[in-house]
Amino acid sequence: LSNNKLLGQIPSTFKRFKSSPKPTLIHLNGNEDLFAPAPLDLCNVTKFDLLNHTKWCPTERNILNEFYDFTKGGEWTESTYWNTPYTPHCQWLGVTCNDDGAVIGINLTSNGLSGKLTPRISEFHSLRVLELGDNDIKDKIPSTIGDIEYLTHLRLSFNSFGGTVPTELEKLQHLEMVHLHGNRLQGIMPLLNTQHLGNESSFISDCGYPTNFDQPISCKECTICCNSDGICESTVENALQQQGFASYLFFVPVFALIVLGFTLTVAILSSYYERWYNRKYPNESDGQDGRLEANGAADTLSIIEMCPIKEYEEYALESIGEDSVYSYIFSKNKFSWLITLFVVVLQTVSLLYFIDAAMRDTENEASDWIYSFKCPRDNLECLNENDVSPLGWVIFTFLMLAHLSRDLINGLKLTVLCGKLRHERSAMIKYFSGGLILLWISSLAILSSFLYNLAIGRSETQLIENAVIVLFVCDVDEFSHMAVRAAQSLRTGTREFVDEIATLSCAVEKMSADFTKLQKKLKNQEEEIEC
Repeated sequence: LSNNKLLGQIPSTFKRFKSSPKPTLIHLNGNEDLFAPAPLDLCNVTKFDLLNHTKWCPTERNILNEFYDFTKGGEWTESTYWNTPYTPHCQWLGVTCNDDGAVIGINLTSNGLSGKLTPRISEFHSLRVLELGDNDIKDKIPSTIGDIEYLTHLRLSFNSFGGTVPTELEKLQHLEMVHLHGNRLQGIMPLLNTQHLGNESSFISDCGYPTNFDQPISCKECTICCNSDGICESTVENALQQQGFASYLFFVPVFALIVLGFTLTVAILSSYYERWYNRKYPNESDGQDGRLEANGAADTLSIIEMCPIKEYEEYALESIGEDSVYSYIFSKNKFSWLITLFVVVLQTVSLLYFIDAAMRDTENEASDWIYSFKCPRDNLECLNENDVSPLGWVIFTFLMLAHLSRDLINGLKLTVLCGKLRHERSAMIKYFSGGLILLWISSLAILSSFLYNLAIGRSETQLIENAVIVLFVCDVDEFSHMAVRAAQSLRTGTREFVDEIATLSCAVEKMSADFTKLQKKLKNQEEEIEC
């Protein structure tokens, strides 16, 4: 029928030629007054002479029709205008075109798609947005997606894609959002260009624990990682990571130096203060009368100036706590020093376990970090469901200070006492060590409790529970002291018991000897009577 003056639309019944026993040659070229486009199915007839003419058979409409077939369009929830003979493809449900008629967006989220994606999707050369989340599309992600040069939004979340993420995605240079979570993807995420990523919810994948596979997806650039339970967590670096600390444990040596430096500074300032005081009041006696107040309410420096030298040791013992193994550091028994050292190391290591477990590492199954984000199917943004309020942190801070302020203050007292120049060097070392131990354990407990609550505290009650667990570690020195005292009592009681047994044994032997003598005497008397 070519080169005629046919009018109107090409009949949609021409599509039947597609299923004819033999290929049908259809020539309509040269009929300029026919209405474009040609019926959709006619453009699938291989012998149609206008098949490759974009006016009559737009390429992108053909690809969309193939997309419809690949994803089982007949089962979609809605498919308005899809697969209709004459409706321009730019009017199809979920399809957006620019002024030139080129497809720039396909959004069929939550529309019941299944099957798989056509590899020809890369032929949408102007495509910017591909949103197919919350469907049931299977098979692998087509590697040809990496050829969509201007793609900015790729949302394939909550489908059934399997296999690995194609490395061809690395060619995409304009990505602003990538959502791949809620699938069955494995392996290593390609290194995507992330310089255009927008907010915290811009790059999401299943890179968290627990996972349905041996390992979750390894994704170093993801902004949020989700696990098999559908709970997610942000991977944005915390303040310490931004300062170059790959782990909290790497910060601990720096923290230890800070505590040590602070303790040394207080001791040095105390020493300078005494020199200044002695120069200003040279006639005052160091041995003036005065006693330490038992409640420790008076100013530390003033109290120490009033102390006779002989009372310093009592003051130090009272400050460090007579009910703690820390007090053994003032003993002359080296075994007692070892007990103190063992307890300090035990407390330090225990608190370090909490610090290590508090590190947010979505690829480390040993991390205790509790995920707190939800990434809904119907929302592009993930929501932080952490319920801890500022009031909860205020209560947590008050509890920590209420429990540890005594040790912190007493540690400062011992450090100030160390700065007194009238002590022997050995005494100064003991006082400094005692103050450092109190300050170190208390400060480390505060740090570990704070970090651990950041990791797993998701409500006010959890903040308090976690604080109590960590504070228990701080009381190990007192429990150890009670154990030592109990052992001493057992030893003393055993020795007394053995002594009593020995005394009783001697008494029994004496009674036995007396009884033997009595028997002999009675026998002699009987013999005399018989005579």
